[in-house]
Amino acid sequence: MKKLFLVSLICIAVNTFSQTKTWVLEQQIVAGHSWLSQESQDKPHLMFQAGADIVRQYRNLGVGVGIDYSAEGNTRDFPNYKDVTRMHYIRIPVFLRVISNEMRVRPFADAGLSFGIFMAGTSKAKSSGKPTITDNAQPVNDPDIGLLGNVGFINKINDRINFRTY
Repeated sequence: MKKLFLVSLICIAVNTFSQTKTWVLEQQIVAGHSWLSQESQDKPHLMFQAGADIVRQYRNLGVGVGIDYSAEGNTRDFPNYKDVTRMHYIRIPVFLRVISNEMRVRPFADAGLSFGIFMAGTSKAKSSGKPTITDNAQPVNDPDIGLLGNVGFINKINDRINFRTY
């Protein structure tokens, strides 16, 4: 918990000193669920993503690019065994941003592509009464290309400090 608090304080400090009217450096930490396919035995797996984006803002439009670390996975439950796959990616998002007019609270929406480069992964097969088998995971698609979408609010504190809520 102390590390998460320290990382949050660092992100707020960097965010405070890294904004101009046209360029914005954003840090993000995201948690959620991921899965590799829609098969019935596939269960969602905890997903974590952290990184930074730089956005060139025009009046109501922005163009952004970033770099993120992403830890994803999949859990497959069969009657006799369980297979847990964990994969690590470096993701490069490229997106367009639409922002509302100049107000204290400004809604925005991002849409674009996310390119993922597989870095490493493990696959563990667990069966009752037998030892766990560990192997290297193979990427489903390499490079991985996905759609990106974000919606949120930019809360303007003053000319230098903005907080984003996704």
